[in-house]
Amino acid sequence: MISRKFWETHPALLFAFALLMGQYPPLFLTLPLFFSTYLQDKKKLLLIFSIASLGILSNLLLLPPKIEKPLTGIGYFHIHTLKKCKTSFSSGYLVQGDLKYFENLYDIPISLFYRYKEQIPSLEYDYLIEGTLFQKEDQSYQWKSTKKAFIPIKKTLGLAKKRYEWKETIRSILRKNLTSPQAYAFISALATAETHEYVLPILINKLGLGHLLAISGLHFTCLLAFFSLILLPFCREK
Repeated sequence: MISRKFWETHPALLFAFALLMGQYPPLFLTLPLFFSTYLQDKKKLLLIFSIASLGILSNLLLLPPKIEKPLTGIGYFHIHTLKKCKTSFSSGYLVQGDLKYFENLYDIPISLFYRYKEQIPSLEYDYLIEGTLFQKEDQSYQWKSTKKAFIPIKKTLGLAKKRYEWKETIRSILRKNLTSPQAYAFISALATAETHEYVLPILINKLGLGHLLAISGLHFTCLLAFFSLILLPFCREK
């Protein structure tokens, strides 16, 4: 086991490893070694155990449930995103949302693919949908509808249509001002957090720049700085 001096020099690494112990059960076997290392420092030992317990709790609450076999039934479907999808085989629209409730399961993310000629359900409502839910090897889910007709739930409000229209407006502005197709694809992906190009994400990942297309702590910091500059003249710093 790594010496105590190493952990004292790198405390963030110690706490990160403690969190991983809770999320990956095989690493939890190293916990007795920490007991022997920090036997005299009960506060540090309690902190390590608390962080490991937090990892276990997040594993139980945040990770999607496992489905041993396909489940068939009726679920409550909420749409949150519509985007164009283009692969090497086909192109169309991808409707992404959550099964808020399905066979005693909650908040299951699923995606429904529609070709351009197929009719997409209205984005302004939630729906009751009937079908079968599968779980893939990569822990993602696949939904197969037994009936194409969705039953809309009245008095529900969805913002997916507005979000799609706003993103299309941003893309149209960029398309008018950027003559290079490569520049347009890259800038629109940064501006809308979506890309319709099949090759672009592969090239970006090969360059090690995949974090540019994901929301990171830097993005939140920039937003906070931006709003702070606007609000500071009118509000107290606290």
